[in-house]
Amino acid sequence: MRAAWVLLLPILLFAGCASTQVQTPSGSPEITLSGVRSDQVKPIILNVVINHKLRIKSDTPYSIAVERQTQNIAAGILLSTGYSGMPLERITFMIAEVPGGTRVVADGTFISNAGTAFEKSTPIGLNPQVQALLDEIAAMARAAPATNVPPPSARLR
Repeated sequence: MRAAWVLLLPILLFAGCASTQVQTPSGSPEITLSGVRSDQVKPIILNVVINHKLRIKSDTPYSIAVERQTQNIAAGILLSTGYSGMPLERITFMIAEVPGGTRVVADGTFISNAGTAFEKSTPIGLNPQVQALLDEIAAMARAAPATNVPPPSARLR
């Protein structure tokens, strides 16, 4: 009986780790915001991630990377190291202007040994928390008043 548990336990523990492919063109969680320009989306993303106590790792015109120490116990057990402790959750939001709006794609990873030469990235896969962040961004974008102000690049001419 004990031998059966020894064989069954790893299967049960890792059964929830299987990644499900998201049915989007990118294969990652994403949203498309109709009638919203990319320069209007970035402040909304920043507001949402700050509300969720995520730190901004990097910011470029077309992406924002945020991170925090993971609260995921399983990830902490499997991915923590004596060198760096608990892994980080890093989410990168990629922003692309599309006809009629803006597309935001999120890519989540666990980072072990963050900030070292031995930094290792492990994809999070389908994560309801990442999709919830995108849904919150979409709700805030819909609630924001529509503006007819031209984008900054058009105002400089």
